[in-house]
Amino acid sequence: MSIFVKNEDGGVTISPILESPTVYLDYCIIVDLAGTPTGNQFRDKICNKGTLYLSWAHLIELLGPGPTRDKVKAYLKSFGDRFIVIDPDPNEVVKRESEWTPKSQNPALDMGLLAIIAAKWSISSEQASFGVLLDYMDSEPNYVDQRRTMLQGYQPKTKAIFHIERNRYQTDKVAKKMLDEIEYAHVPPFVTNKVSLELTRECVRTHEQFNPSDALDFNHAVVSISYCDVVVLDKKWASPQFSQAMRIRDFSIGSKAKAKLPGNAG
Repeated sequence: MSIFVKNEDGGVTISPILESPTVYLDYCIIVDLAGTPTGNQFRDKICNKGTLYLSWAHLIELLGPGPTRDKVKAYLKSFGDRFIVIDPDPNEVVKRESEWTPKSQNPALDMGLLAIIAAKWSISSEQASFGVLLDYMDSEPNYVDQRRTMLQGYQPKTKAIFHIERNRYQTDKVAKKMLDEIEYAHVPPFVTNKVSLELTRECVRTHEQFNPSDALDFNHAVVSISYCDVVVLDKKWASPQFSQAMRIRDFSIGSKAKAKLPGNAG
């Protein structure tokens, strides 16, 4: 959860509390849950005890007006402060992990977006929630355009890299043997770099099509798997070959078809 306290000097103190179970849901899962009895049951469970992990990847999915966006926005607001914002960029998270000290904040947190929420909430009468950030996004189209432009350049480059590496794996016996046999190490307590390398290897070895949009899905899969107790992703990323490769830490991974969320008895 994210506790925001207004100070006498006009500033805001942010106190992230990562209460378990920590849960990351793919956008399509949130769409399915929003406004449903199952979704309300899950929200009530998290609001009682737990933390919903969100990222700017969810913001990108929420671009453009429409009934689905309105429904999702209202649903995310209803979690109140039982959320935290994480950075879906594995490279940035790994960099912060390398610089981390016991007095540092959790490396996965997106303190930039949390600061925006704090600043906008400080001049608002609303309850602190992810909805504050969504309202800000509505009023700042330049912010959205910057994120969209960044993705437009990043996604095709990532797809091209995987295409090259897949071709190399299929045609170069030495490269194939090296990739199949290499053991990726990690330095506890952090596993993000290892998760990224393992998931990259499976993306190279699998015959699953890698689309430009998969670049963002790949990133938030890596970070959420590295930091969350429960991760529910698109079925491609929860397939047996991927989920087996990710057994680096104790967590639960599922897909849209097989999701079992806290508070869901089904």
